Amino acid sequence: MRRQVAITAVAALSLSLLLPPVASAEAGDEPRARGEAGNDNASVVISNPGSSSPGTSGAGEPGTRRVRRRSGGGQQPRHAVVSYELRTGPEGRCLGQTTSYRGTPITEQEELANAANRSGAADMGIPACDTAETPEPTAPLVSPAEVAEAFLRTVPLPLPEPHVAPDGQAITGLAAFLETNGSLRHTLGPEPTALGPIALEATGAYWVDWGDGSPEAGPFSFEGEAYPSGRIFHHYRYTGTYTVTLRQTWTAAWRLGGDQGTVDGLVTETTLPVEVFQVQAVIRR
Repeated sequence: MRRQVAITAVAALSLSLLLPPVASAEAGDEPRARGEAGNDNASVVISNPGSSSPGTSGAGEPGTRRVRRRSGGGQQPRHAVVSYELRTGPEGRCLGQTTSYRGTPITEQEELANAANRSGAADMGIPACDTAETPEPTAPLVSPAEVAEAFLRTVPLPLPEPHVAPDGQAITGLAAFLETNGSLRHTLGPEPTALGPIALEATGAYWVDWGDGSPEAGPFSFEGEAYPSGRIFHHYRYTGTYTVTLRQTWTAAWRLGGDQGTVDGLVTETTLPVEVFQVQAVIRR
């Protein structure tokens, strides 16, 4: 049987902030639950490369995957950043002061430079001169969290290659073992963004819908192995063709400048068909 990948895209977050592309399990003590891991905030779909444009459906396009992002938090407040610099004017050297507004607070390096300039001016008796202020922008400023969320739109999270041996077949009454053949950790960066380099580390967990109406099983923080040592398996009661959906939820931790945070609710999904047969013993006399 050939594996198939299910792709769905519903909506997209529009942020032009980035620079150019720069089982049930019947063994173990893993908890079982139905439904999606994550919080209850509003859901937004993030498109990955492969679809024609962010937010459009990637159905039928190899390499695309359905990715949803849930993240709380509002607009980061503006920061008024004051800088001091030594200037040379018509009347000689003086210490100037400039106030600017931006989405990130003053950095430690900027504070050290300010302290050095003010101390040097005081030691040498250099007077203060004119002050300047850049107008506060009327448009909303971009926060590191928004840049990180926009950057995640471009991150191709790894897709597993699930398999049920042999050849996608199972027998009623016997355990069908799901081999996940995926990755539970993905790192990226540092990569350039409008606010500086960003680094990401995403961790995942598996959920399995066996396609026969049984509750979704998971989360599994380990890979599914092959028979007979696999820990992700299921018993089918009836014959037929079932579609198994392997869903992987991700939480991405990001670092951008002096800020950091997490984005959860990232989801990738892969499906595959499984043929279930019945075997009956024949007694010959």
